[in-house]
Amino acid sequence: LIEPFFIKQMNKIFVVSKKGCEYYKNKYPEISERFVFLPTWYNKKVFYKKNVDKQIVLDSFFIPKSKYLILFVGRLESAKNPFLLIDVFNLVVKKEYETTLVIVGEGSLKEKTIMKVKKLGLEKKVIFLGKKHIQEIALLMNVSNLLILVSAFEGMPRVVLEALACGLPVVTTNIGEVGLVVKDGETGKIVNSFDPCVIANAVVEVLRNPASYFLCQKAVENYSNENVLSFLESEIKKTN
Repeated sequence: LIEPFFIKQMNKIFVVSKKGCEYYKNKYPEISERFVFLPTWYNKKVFYKKNVDKQIVLDSFFIPKSKYLILFVGRLESAKNPFLLIDVFNLVVKKEYETTLVIVGEGSLKEKTIMKVKKLGLEKKVIFLGKKHIQEIALLMNVSNLLILVSAFEGMPRVVLEALACGLPVVTTNIGEVGLVVKDGETGKIVNSFDPCVIANAVVEVLRNPASYFLCQKAVENYSNENVLSFLESEIKKTN
């Protein structure tokens, strides 16, 4: 009710979703020029391809050695679909048994997610690391084979940018603006389904046919903190 009153007093409105930006432009055509899509950005000084010893990194996090390492970074809340994540992984290990899932993050659904893991007998295959600093996440991205995202909805998820900046391919549900950087056959795969079997097949495909870390990094070069914040600064100056 109060949105029309306040929004028309703003000189510039930044929206982190292209669809959202178009929605507001259509809703307020008289001020449509004030709405600007602002992409998410990543810290290029933290997230990049590092020369690290994989085994040393794995040992530091007590992660067992396996053929493939799948990484999930996010809140364990309904929007992130943690139960679907476990269902997908359960199908992945049936095709690629030597695969480990590492989960970074906390949330109200953590205990139920752990219970689901135990129910499926995946205790030795799923590692819960809890919250980690961004430097630690960057290390994990550098030793993993794939980042997975099965969210119900997102804007432009920063974790996808961070993973690609580290040369790590991404398999994700088709949410938000992931299509700007995740390209099938180049930097991972976008799945137009919430069917765990469909997602699991995509994961296995990317694991068996790894993307070029160069293409992953190239896909996000325009979304570094320097580039996006420079764009933001220039847009703000236009309002003065």
